[in-house]
Amino acid sequence: MDKNLKYCKFIFVGPDSELISPTQIDDNKKIKIECFKGYYHNIVGKIDKADIIVALNSGLHEFDSSSSDTWDKSLSKLVNKNAPLLLTAYTKNELEEDVKRLQFFHIKTIVNIQKNPFSNVRPIRDWDSRDNSPFYVNGYITIIAANKYVCKIDL
Repeated sequence: MDKNLKYCKFIFVGPDSELISPTQIDDNKKIKIECFKGYYHNIVGKIDKADIIVALNSGLHEFDSSSSDTWDKSLSKLVNKNAPLLLTAYTKNELEEDVKRLQFFHIKTIVNIQKNPFSNVRPIRDWDSRDNSPFYVNGYITIIAANKYVCKIDL
């Protein structure tokens, strides 16, 4: 653990988040985890302000304009002037489609879409897909922000 780390809190939000109570990861109480079951747009006002928002393999584009779209109400909360949004996806194409869905919010790119150096190393194959190439969980990464947000991040 970094000796200079003063405090880090991870807040997981989603319909499948299932941590029953806050958890301390270390004895020094520097790292804490909280989980909230529900959708981000319903939870965001009830949690601490984020320094960075992360959506892992979110599939933002997958159900765009359909009645099954669970992201629609949360998108404006994800792209805000207070925190950058880190997105990952299995493939570059999926991530490009996710970012296209957010163009409406006048975003700027902080880190271009690229292979994620922190992705899972275990390959996955979708046997039902035409493209039978292996892919990886969190295989690609980008960081975007609302136009008014200013920061520099290097991976």
